Amino acid sequence: MKPVAGGLTSAEAARRLATDGPNALPEVRPNRLMSLVGKFWAPIPWLLELAVVLEVVLGDYVQSLVFAILLIFNAVLAFAQEGRAQEAVELLRTRLTVMAKVRRDGDWAQVPAGQLVVGDLIHVRQGDLVPADLRRRVGASSPGPGAAKPRGLARCRSEPPPRTYRAGRPDGDGARSP
Repeated sequence: MKPVAGGLTSAEAARRLATDGPNALPEVRPNRLMSLVGKFWAPIPWLLELAVVLEVVLGDYVQSLVFAILLIFNAVLAFAQEGRAQEAVELLRTRLTVMAKVRRDGDWAQVPAGQLVVGDLIHVRQGDLVPADLRRRVGASSPGPGAAKPRGLARCRSEPPPRTYRAGRPDGDGARSP
């Protein structure tokens, strides 16, 4: 895709958005049943599960029932709190939209970061959230250490990042995908 010196036209940006899709990561929703089952798979629940089994073996069914009720109560409470936290995150995600200053049709305009396309000319200042993978425009200079950083222009990158991780592995220990 050939970049345009003065930015893209609105028609070209719309065409690229239709071709390439929005500038957003696909949303992966966790399986709620597996999340509930996961509440029973940790060291503290294992101790309670072991206590239930030992009390049943020893014949103290009332004590084993108490431990089982504690185990289930703990799992349900943790599951409910996690659900409320996820709802709060979703509410924040819908209310907070990252905006980008982009050059379209020769003028600078604020657009949602999801509407950026490959080849857009984006204005980035120090402290701004970077709305996409960017490539610094030729001619933008990088100051030395301790120098004031100038405002710069950047272009959306056209190639994929060098490596990505599968969803569900926030610690980075996941298998790398090509």
